[in-house]
Amino acid sequence: IAEDRILCPVKANEEWFLDALRALDVDLMVTAAYGNFLPQKFLDIPRYGTLNIHPSLLPQWRGAAPVQRALESGQAETGVSVAYTVLKMDAGPVLRQIKKPLNGDEKAPEMLTELFEKGVEALLEELPSVFAGEAAARAVPQDEKTLSHAAKVSPDEGELDFKKQSALECHNKVRGFAGWPGTKAVLKIRANGEEDSKEVTLKIITTRVSTEGDASAAQGQVEVTKKVLRVPCGGGGWLELLEVQPPGKKAMPASAHQEKVGSVSKCATAATYIPALLTSKSNVGQANPPIWRITTCWASCSLLTIAASLPCTLYFLHSTLPKRVTRANTLTLFATRIAFIRCK
Repeated sequence: IAEDRILCPVKANEEWFLDALRALDVDLMVTAAYGNFLPQKFLDIPRYGTLNIHPSLLPQWRGAAPVQRALESGQAETGVSVAYTVLKMDAGPVLRQIKKPLNGDEKAPEMLTELFEKGVEALLEELPSVFAGEAAARAVPQDEKTLSHAAKVSPDEGELDFKKQSALECHNKVRGFAGWPGTKAVLKIRANGEEDSKEVTLKIITTRVSTEGDASAAQGQVEVTKKVLRVPCGGGGWLELLEVQPPGKKAMPASAHQEKVGSVSKCATAATYIPALLTSKSNVGQANPPIWRITTCWASCSLLTIAASLPCTLYFLHSTLPKRVTRANTLTLFATRIAFIRCK
């Protein structure tokens, strides 16, 4: 992508940036995982408003980490919302929602990608009504009585406290914090033939809640089987560690780690680890397909889903872009920034 197509304002209220948006003659803006405040000056620019793709069933999990908090809470269902953006965070009327049942094994990175892809599909389906001027009237105000907040995740939260937390709570943390910040635990390891043990911090990659046996009598002793490490947790349940990552090593099955270090003696105390502006230049509904201008606040490969479906040129707003920006690596950029797409 040419450098002149990358805009890098520190904040979205900078006048030169707002002037550049006005010059694009914006009709609609779309945001996704845009973590910065959007001022009223910004919101006043597009004729049809700003739509946000938010990976939760709003008003559930408003905020910075909706997918992580949904998985951490262990809820049975999540989803994605397409909602209008207002000054209050994630509080605008909802135009469309798609629900996603959860089976209890999903991890945050994969779930985030899936929900954004579903959100893009929903957005594209709604665009005709948006430009016909009908969508805003159909959007449903959020019920403030049922809202929940998705606070930003901190690295300290990746600590697994096997003594205080149940096996299910630990399992849901591993799922919700997969990728970043991850979860870690400290185990005491005794190599075969040795009397003394040493503490080893393991990053916990994949787990499963065991339904077999009462762990209360284990007294902190970790059970070693051929394929897993079974860790006793608060409430008398067992957490099976299926995949772990030792310091300086790649992730591996728990069985492979056992072969390298010998026997696991017991748990230590808790680990510390630890697009948018779509503008029709012909009337919607005419026989000729409309040509859209697009401005997008984006954070995932879903941007290119929109770009690929429309004749356009990309403009990126990004404060942390790598020096060499290519169409390929925009697929993996997961930072909360804005991309502008304008028709050729």
